Amino acid sequence: MLISRPYTLFCRFAPPMWTHPNVRETLYLVVLAALCFTLQLGSAPLFDGDEGRAAVTSWGMWQSGDFLTPRFDGVALLSQPPLFFWLQAASSAVFGLDEPAFRLPSSLAASVWMLVLYAFCRTRMGISGARAVAMFMAASLAVSIVGRSATPHALMNLWVTLALLDAYRWSEKPRGGVALRMYLWMALGVLTQGAAAVAIPVAASAAFFLAGGRATAARQLLLSWRGWLLFALIAAPWFTMMWLTHGSAFTDSFLMQQWGGLFPEGNTPASSSPMAFLGTLPLVVVPFSVLALVALWRAGQSWQNPLHRFALAWLGVVLVVFSLPGAELPHQLLLGGSPLFILMARFRETVKNRWILLAPLLGFAVLAAAYPFILMMREVDDSDLFRHATSVFAIESFTTPLYLSGVALFLALSLALCCVRKLHTSEALLAAGFLQAWFVGLCLLPAIADSRQLPVKEAGRYAAQYELPVVTWATRSPSFSVYRRHITEHRPPADGEWVFSRDGRLPQNGAEIAYRRGGYILFRPAPGSATLAEPD
Repeated sequence: MLISRPYTLFCRFAPPMWTHPNVRETLYLVVLAALCFTLQLGSAPLFDGDEGRAAVTSWGMWQSGDFLTPRFDGVALLSQPPLFFWLQAASSAVFGLDEPAFRLPSSLAASVWMLVLYAFCRTRMGISGARAVAMFMAASLAVSIVGRSATPHALMNLWVTLALLDAYRWSEKPRGGVALRMYLWMALGVLTQGAAAVAIPVAASAAFFLAGGRATAARQLLLSWRGWLLFALIAAPWFTMMWLTHGSAFTDSFLMQQWGGLFPEGNTPASSSPMAFLGTLPLVVVPFSVLALVALWRAGQSWQNPLHRFALAWLGVVLVVFSLPGAELPHQLLLGGSPLFILMARFRETVKNRWILLAPLLGFAVLAAAYPFILMMREVDDSDLFRHATSVFAIESFTTPLYLSGVALFLALSLALCCVRKLHTSEALLAAGFLQAWFVGLCLLPAIADSRQLPVKEAGRYAAQYELPVVTWATRSPSFSVYRRHITEHRPPADGEWVFSRDGRLPQNGAEIAYRRGGYILFRPAPGSATLAEPD
């Protein structure tokens, strides 16, 4: 049992109502979700790229009142379903245009994802197993990142997990309501990120049933006309409205160019290896990498166990679906993370050597402690003003007292967990999850975000404070619009307009500089300046 000694003290001194097992479990889950998904939710600026783009898209929906078509910089994102943007728009409308509001849907989705796994495992592995699976899921490095990010990945994982766990429940006891729920979750997943929400549950369920010699059960579940009718009633209205509005442009983009939203925009099919994709798994589940590999091996040896066969079929389908087209990204592997976390909880007592079990945690702590020195030793061409300035600013971000003291404490406690023999190995492993979640949320992610995005945030707020007419040029920084509280056009400036750009883009005949830091600059070209250089 996790941290049994504090539990004993808690039960001795807490009021009787608080010592009830259900109350203790609720407190455990609340603390775990708060630590992994809400601690310092607004401490890190929005990352440009996925977070900035999603925030501007959802904000634009709310401003324009067009909740049908997601748009970015005025361009319709025909390959992007709208559900996550709807949730972000609602959150930002209630809580304001700030980081916590844009990240709240992911935080809530990740918390519910954790509760879903906990409830599933509690009836099959007991309280200790359920508690372990919640920790393995919430504290894994990739999950703790997507659960705090303004992107749809956590929400998509929730729908896929709900759909496949209901498929397994149906295999235990066929019930019409459980089957219909599976189609409900798939429909919501399609409205979140596209066809992967159907492809993965259908393929994984089919593989599981066929591997167990239950072809008839597979047909009954996957060819249910009631289920597909419910699916159509939920998903079809948006698809129909988009087709009526945009015609073949929508079908070409959504169904052909992006393969139904299955792959990230810009990827093209190129064959790869599922085993090579599997090689990224240890990084995704740090600090539980060793346990994950052992759990996969043990589950393969016990293939006849239905739950193990189900988990392996699920993970295998994810590997094949995403690796064969050559579109592998770590967050895609997370779509097969839930079965892996279940297997890890199942085999958590297998590895007895604490140093081996906690080696990923210790390695992560050493790398985090060494990273500021790695930045200092990296050579940067001084003639490239942008790269030089961003490199210098990154060193400043990773040498703050908060980061240095945090990483020192993280390293010391990681070593202590390896050395203290009074803790059982499983207790030490779960305590490692709490430790890493604290460090990632409080120190690591804010430092990474500041090193890349703090100048963008500061420049945007400066422009908002003085109500400057600004355009962006030679940089794609959508989060600048969020902090400026105004959608910012990306184009060359007109006379009298200010420009937010990368350092090194100043016109030769001078400019008025309002802000300059970390590789970014906010300036107004002198009257009659030559046209700014084209972006790289």
